[in-house]
Amino acid sequence: MSSTLREVRLADAFLALSQALDDSQDCVGLLQRLADHTVDLLDLDAATVLAQGQGPAGDHSLHTAASAADPAGAEAVGRLARIQLDKGQGPGHDVLRSGTRLAETPLSRPVHRIRWPHFTGQALACGFTTVAVIPLRRADRTQGAVALFHRRAGTLTPSVLDLGQSLAEAAAITLRHGRALAEQQARIGQLHNALDSRIVIEQAKGILAERHHCSPDDAFALLRRHARSHQLRLAELAERIIDEPAGPDTRQ
Repeated sequence: MSSTLREVRLADAFLALSQALDDSQDCVGLLQRLADHTVDLLDLDAATVLAQGQGPAGDHSLHTAASAADPAGAEAVGRLARIQLDKGQGPGHDVLRSGTRLAETPLSRPVHRIRWPHFTGQALACGFTTVAVIPLRRADRTQGAVALFHRRAGTLTPSVLDLGQSLAEAAAITLRHGRALAEQQARIGQLHNALDSRIVIEQAKGILAERHHCSPDDAFALLRRHARSHQLRLAELAERIIDEPAGPDTRQ
């Protein structure tokens, strides 16, 4: 690959990873783009992204957020991800706990067979001889890990991992901003709902005050007492009073 073409592809990757998220489903798409670009630009055989957070079933646990591989490794990398989830062991788990990057690790060494017996045996059987893992952080918290796989030792050099870390950090920044935007939108929605409810309640107070020839405070007391005794929300009762000309008898 020429240096110019590589620079263009790098720029495209960072642009894709920095685009704003529209909804929670975009988070999955973003992490898939991270896996795809990592395999492509780092010339890997496979990569998986393990994420700590809300999974596809809505539960909050460790799950496989994305994976990418060449055609020969697609099924294998899926098995390796499942082993880490099911057995609770593997380099991704270690990086999630430590928050630090795992440099290139030859899987044939006995120490790693002992450390991750299920993972290492399966990885070697699938032809992967080396692995490295990059932490995926949000606001100083490690919430994911990007595992990089290769069939040839000596390919996951520090410079390769530095580039992978930059890609992961670009994705993490977008995730963090997307989450902040979602929380802000949720708060705005709550404020709108509270304001709408308040307006409806004030209208109902005016109707009751006129109906019973009482003060607004006394009308609100009637409204609140009736809502409690009939297990209704104030806003719900207020809407009924506005919508029904006769309305419920709030003196009961």
